[in-house]
Amino acid sequence: MGQKGQVKLTLYFSKSSTPSEKVVSNLIYALNLRVEGKLLFEVVDVETEPEKTEANKIVAVPSLVKEYPPPTRRIVGDLTSYDEIWRLFDFDGEHG
Repeated sequence: MGQKGQVKLTLYFSKSSTPSEKVVSNLIYALNLRVEGKLLFEVVDVETEPEKTEANKIVAVPSLVKEYPPPTRRIVGDLTSYDEIWRLFDFDGEHG
């Protein structure tokens, strides 16, 4: 469990996808701005860490999982709309 105010996200993706590196860096940057340095962000390449991928029941990439604050939520697919990610993960009540 994270410290109060922290946000933990895990991104499951495939490095074989061409835009993946840019998506990851842009996503980290945009979301970190919203939580003022309290973002804990893990990146999991499904090809090099299949055990972790299977254990967390990831069936499609990219998948972004909010671990905390609760409840756990997932977004699969397009991760370019940062405001939409923020809304779907309901961070406004926590950091808003």
